[in-house]
Amino acid sequence: MRISTSMIYDIGVASMQQSRGNQIKLQEQLSSGLRVLTPSDDPVAAAAALDIKQSQALNSQLNTNGDSAKSLLIMEESALADATALLQDVKTFAVYAGNPTLTNSDRASIATELNSRYRELLGIANRGDGNGQYLFSGYQGATKPFSETGPGKVAYAGDSGQRLTQIGTVRTIAVNDSGDSIFRAIKNGNGIFATAGAAANTGGGIIDTGIVTDPSKWNSAANPRDFTIRFSQNMDLTAGATNAGDATAVGGVVNQTQWDAGSEDYTIVFNTPPNTYNIKDTATGVVVQSGGAYSSGATISFMGAEVVITDGPGLVGPAAGDTFRFVPSVPPGLSYDIIDNVNNVSLLTGAAPGAAPYLRTYVPGGTISLATQSPPDTNATPFDFGATVAVSGAVASGDTFMVKASTNQDIFSMLQGLITALQTGTSASPASVAAYQDSLNAAMSYFDNALSNVLRVRADVGTRLREVGTAQSTSEGLSLQYSTTLSGLQDLDYAKAASDLSMQQVYLQAAQQSFMKITSLNLFSLL
Repeated sequence: MRISTSMIYDIGVASMQQSRGNQIKLQEQLSSGLRVLTPSDDPVAAAAALDIKQSQALNSQLNTNGDSAKSLLIMEESALADATALLQDVKTFAVYAGNPTLTNSDRASIATELNSRYRELLGIANRGDGNGQYLFSGYQGATKPFSETGPGKVAYAGDSGQRLTQIGTVRTIAVNDSGDSIFRAIKNGNGIFATAGAAANTGGGIIDTGIVTDPSKWNSAANPRDFTIRFSQNMDLTAGATNAGDATAVGGVVNQTQWDAGSEDYTIVFNTPPNTYNIKDTATGVVVQSGGAYSSGATISFMGAEVVITDGPGLVGPAAGDTFRFVPSVPPGLSYDIIDNVNNVSLLTGAAPGAAPYLRTYVPGGTISLATQSPPDTNATPFDFGATVAVSGAVASGDTFMVKASTNQDIFSMLQGLITALQTGTSASPASVAAYQDSLNAAMSYFDNALSNVLRVRADVGTRLREVGTAQSTSEGLSLQYSTTLSGLQDLDYAKAASDLSMQQVYLQAAQQSFMKITSLNLFSLL
C-alpha cells in the first residue's frame, strides 16, 4: 500500500484531534460530575435516568401537594378547635341558666353573652384559608358559606362536597369539610328521638330526653317514630242510685284550666226520650249544656272533661231520669295514653284515641315505656319500640308531650332559640317554668350532639393530617432512593476520570511527538 505524504499528515492530525477530544470530554465530565452527558455516552443509562427523573419530578410535586394539604388541614383543625371551645362555653352557660335562683335580668345578661358567642360562631363558620378560599363551603371554595337573613336564620350557600388533593400516585385526600356537615346536620334530642312539651301545656311537667333501650326495635319498620303522650286527671264517676238502665260511665279531665274554672262537680241527667241529656252544675243546678245527643260509647265533652257512657251487657242504655255524677278522684291522680300519631291509634288499646281515664297511671319521674305493659294495656297486638322517657313535675290534665324521631337542626337556629328563651325568662306560672326548663334541656342535649359532631370531624381531620405526614415520609424515602439510583446511573467516578485524563494527556503528547518525527522524514534532507 502506498502511503502519501498527505495521508501521513491527515492520520497524524486525526490522532491528535481524537486525543484532544477525549481530553475535552473528560474535562466536561469532571466539571459537571456526570458520566453521561449525552444519550450517546450510555443509551441504556440515559433512558433509565430519564424515567427516574420523571418519577422524581412527580414525587416532588406530590410532596408539595402534601405541604398544601397539611396547611389547609391545620387551618381547619384550628377553626374546629375554636368551635369546640365555643360550644363548651355555650353548654356551660346553658347549665348555669338552669339555676333556679337566677332572675330574668340575670338570664337576659346570659343571653347577651350568648349573642356574642353566636356572632363568633358565625365568623368561625365563614373562616377563610388566606388564599381567597373558604374552609367550610364544600366545592364552592370562593363562595361565602353562611349568610344571616334574620336572627337565628342562616342560609348555607356552599355544598356538601370535599375538595381533594393528590398526595400519592394512587391516593387523594380531602382537605376540607362542608359547613353543612359540621354546623347544620346535627340531630336534635338525644340524637335518635326528640322530646318536648306542648306549648299549650298548663302544668309544670317536664319530659327528659329519653333513652333508646334497643336500637334495633326503634329502627324497626313497624315503628312510626311519632308519638304523643296525653295526660288526664282521674275522676270519680257515680251512677244514680235509682238508675233504671245498666249503662256504665268512665271519664277524666283533659283541660285542667277549663275544669278548674268551674265547680268540678257535674251531673249528667238523661231526658225523655232518653237519647238526649243535659249537664248541670250539681251544687247550683244550673244547666251548663243541654240537648246533647246520646250514642253508646261516644265521647261527651264538657267543662274540660271527657266522659264515655256505654250501654250495659244487655245493650240497655240509660233510661229517662238516670244520672251520672262526676267529681275529682280522691286521692287525686293522673292517667296517660300513648298515641301513634301516624296511624291515629292508642298504643295502649289498639283503637282510636278515646276518652279518659287512660290505662296507665302517672307516677311523677317514673319511666314511660314505649312497649306493651300488660296489664294495664289491652292492645291485642303487643308493641315494643325500644325506648323510654320520663316525665316529672306537676303535670296538668290535658298536657301532652311529643316523642319524635330526631331531625337535623342547624346550630345557629338552636343557639338563637336558647337566646330567645333566656330573653323571655319565666313567669310565676308552673307552665312557664316548665317551658323554660324544656328549652334548656333541649339546648343542652343539642349542644352535646353538636360538640360530639365537631369532635368527630376534628378526629377525622387529625387522621388525615397523620396520613399526609405518612405520605410525605414515604415521599422523602422515595426521593432519596431516586437520587441514589440516578447517581449510580450517571454520576462520574472522579478517580477513574482523573486517571483517564492523565492518560489522554500522555496519548496526546506521544501523538504530537511522533507526528513531529514522522513529518520531519523526507528525501530532501538527503540531498
